Amino acid sequence: MFSELVDQVSSLDDDGVAARFVELELAARRLEAELAAVVGEAERRKLAAVDGHGSVRGWLRARANWSDQQCTSRVRLAHLIEREPSIGDALVEGTLGVAQVGLLAAASANPRCGRDLGPFVPELLAEAQRLGFKDFGRLVGRWETLADVDGAHRAAEATNAARRASMVASGGAWYLSGFGGAVDGAAMIEVFDRFCQAEFLADVEAARAERCDPGAEPSVLPRTDAQRRFDALRAIFDAAASAPPDRVAPEPVVNLNCDIVTFSEHLVRRRVIDLLPAGLPTLSLRDRRCESTSGIPVTPDDVLRAAMAGHVRRVVYDSDNVVINMGRKRRLFTGAAAEALRLATPVCGHRGCRVTGRRCQLDHLDEWQDHGPTDQDNGAPRCPTHHRAKRRGFRVRRDDDGHWHTYRPDGSEILPV
Repeated sequence: MFSELVDQVSSLDDDGVAARFVELELAARRLEAELAAVVGEAERRKLAAVDGHGSVRGWLRARANWSDQQCTSRVRLAHLIEREPSIGDALVEGTLGVAQVGLLAAASANPRCGRDLGPFVPELLAEAQRLGFKDFGRLVGRWETLADVDGAHRAAEATNAARRASMVASGGAWYLSGFGGAVDGAAMIEVFDRFCQAEFLADVEAARAERCDPGAEPSVLPRTDAQRRFDALRAIFDAAASAPPDRVAPEPVVNLNCDIVTFSEHLVRRRVIDLLPAGLPTLSLRDRRCESTSGIPVTPDDVLRAAMAGHVRRVVYDSDNVVINMGRKRRLFTGAAAEALRLATPVCGHRGCRVTGRRCQLDHLDEWQDHGPTDQDNGAPRCPTHHRAKRRGFRVRRDDDGHWHTYRPDGSEILPV
């Protein structure tokens, strides 16, 4: 009974609970690999036909009452492991998570480029052990965009053609929803984040007026984060309504990050130039990027159009995947230095945190009072919660490959299973 399981778990000490979690997670990964093997064998033996089904998906729905999504993901995984046994090995060994292998299976199912995944599997398996889920998903999406540029371009055009937005009032409340292209979304997010930041600073000033320390505890702020986001959205509408009809609205500055190799290759592909520039570096998949500052994937066509129109700034990373130092040394990360640091790390540096860089404080890894320099190599974006965690001894460090590492007060590193 479940109550017995609860009793067993509650009898464990802290280390025992953590160890049991690891055991169960590794078992789940091995089980996923075995399920993929069984699904593949059932498909090879045509067991679906025995029960009168036209495909193995029908057999799985009948046998396990799985959803269509479960059936599709398991069949995709079986096909992927059949082509790339090293992925099955990684699942059995526990070095690859179930969610991560699902991303790989979905990418391999792309009818235009899925079978080209093979040469990149070793790099992707290595990165899966070091990156958080969202960052790994961005990496897989980056590969799919670059491997299927024309397909990604057509998808982006279809998304733009299907753009829509609605505001619906219901039951004394209203709901806002929208759907559109990545570049438009990046620009809108930039505006929204700036308004959210303005609302946050207003709350900080209000807390200080009440002689509270907003850095000590977020509950002293008069509004929750969700309430500030709503008020920021209202402020955007108010600003638009109060603007004169003939006023030219300022355009938001949106950074589209694209490595020089991808940019140059696309110039050739679109016949803007005839030959690649001499001396281009050879980049790994992790060093390739084609996305906004907040990590929204964009197509190379988006970047090319933006560069030609001049509506965005283009930031080029060097061969070491480090943003060129854009500002002079100061006490606080402001101006170009802050922008460069946010470009390099779009989210909070604390492992597992997904707070975007726009809502993070820019922190010195080596403290200013300890003569730590104010430049990108000594900077880390930290959300308010994890900036306060620094006082309790939590530390972050960035290795030579640009990966972030988070350490507990006892010096041990927070690592995935």
